[in-house]
Amino acid sequence: MTQPRITMLGSQEKRLAAFLDAHPLGHERGAIVLFRRLHWSASGICDSDRYLAVDVIPFEDHWVTSSSPSHVAFELKHFRELFRRCDEESLVFGFAHNHPGGPANFSDVDDANEETLLTAIKNRNGSQVHFVALLRSQGVWKAR
Repeated sequence: MTQPRITMLGSQEKRLAAFLDAHPLGHERGAIVLFRRLHWSASGICDSDRYLAVDVIPFEDHWVTSSSPSHVAFELKHFRELFRRCDEESLVFGFAHNHPGGPANFSDVDDANEETLLTAIKNRNGSQVHFVALLRSQGVWKAR
């Protein structure tokens, strides 16, 4: 199977990057990106997944319980409507955040946050959900 691809309009990426990088105190920030999953399977060709961004939703201030240059904490209750939307519209939930001062890779805290999000989505929408994680650090995107 080939690596999945994430596709986002330039305007979406610019808006997301600007939001993540603009905390007045240099704290981490988060956003939700909803994707449409396209999957191709054809004889003689490797399966291919593509995730097309359809909506970028920056965290609202009241969603964040605490933040610093090395973390952002949030309450899941604010995502319930987005989980429902993913279920009803066959969308994939994506979590984007930044590491303003590094590291340039996903951290153990990121692993734990993503596991919490994935568990919450599965509890609401079933075990067959997909999940996308995006990290922006030092002007570079990483995804999984």
